[in-house]
This record gives sequence, C-alpha cells and structure tokens, in this order.
Amino acid sequence: MNQQNLPEDVFKALGEKPLLMTGFKPTALIYTYTQPKHVQVIEIEKYDLVCSDVDKEVVLRLRKIDVMFAIKADTLETVQNSIYIDTDVKKRNLRTAYKRDDRPTVLTNEKLQNGLNREVRLVMRSGHILIGQLIRYSAFNFVLNIGGALVLIYRHGVLEYSIRPQ
Repeated sequence: MNQQNLPEDVFKALGEKPLLMTGFKPTALIYTYTQPKHVQVIEIEKYDLVCSDVDKEVVLRLRKIDVMFAIKADTLETVQNSIYIDTDVKKRNLRTAYKRDDRPTVLTNEKLQNGLNREVRLVMRSGHILIGQLIRYSAFNFVLNIGGALVLIYRHGVLEYSIRPQ
C-alpha cells in the first residue's frame, strides 16, 4: 500500500470508482461550486455520487455535474499550496451546462495526451486553480499528482487548461 491507500494495480487505471471508493478512504473532500464537502462515497451512479456527509451525519446525493474535483481528505495539507482561487473567475459564477451539446470543448484528448506526465495548470469554472502533473485521463475525468497526492478532476468543470513550460 502507498500513501493514498491504493493497491498498486489501481495506478494502471486511476478511474473515478477506484479513487472515490477505495483510494480516497476513509473520507474525501468533494469540491462543488458552493463549498467543499467532507464525505465518504457510498455509491457511484451514472450522474450522481451518493455520499455520507461526515460533518452532518446524513446521506446526500451530489450531482456529478456540480462536482469540480475530489481529493483524499487527509492529503489536503499536501496540495494546499498548489490549489488556489482566482477571485475574478469565481465572481463570474460560472456553471457547467447540463446538456452536453451546450458545453464548450476545453479539453480534447490530444491536449491531454500532450500534457501527460507533464505539469499542467487548470482553471476550474468554480475559480479554483490547480497545478500538478497529469498522470491519467479518460472521457469524463482525469487525475493530477499534486505533491504526491492524487486529485480526481471532472472534465466538465475545466474552464482553461495549459501545459506548463518545462
């Protein structure tokens, strides 16, 4: 086991389910447009995450379209210096369009492939800016390594993407 509590073979397929259900145990911080939520993910459905809210001790359903990114709760200190908020973007109060056809294409697979294993900078629609090494991507999300901690990012929440100069 490693610091993220992931079995070694999970690194070959760092997908949403292995990270949220295994890697981010016991609790995850799920960043939505409004605020981070300290949760334990119970079930992953097509459009929703069913979670146990650690602070309020209730079960809640988070729409994936409202989720920007997620991290293992006890790795927050590791990533804090690489995640900050652009207040100008936040003031714009951007949201992800519900209909896929209404969403602008920010990330193509070609852009992601070119950034693989390189440091990238992301501006999320919520105003969060993340800087880290891109280590995996799929049709719906991707994973950054920020200071040794993994961050699951939902593609629909990305406003800007750039590869950092080497």
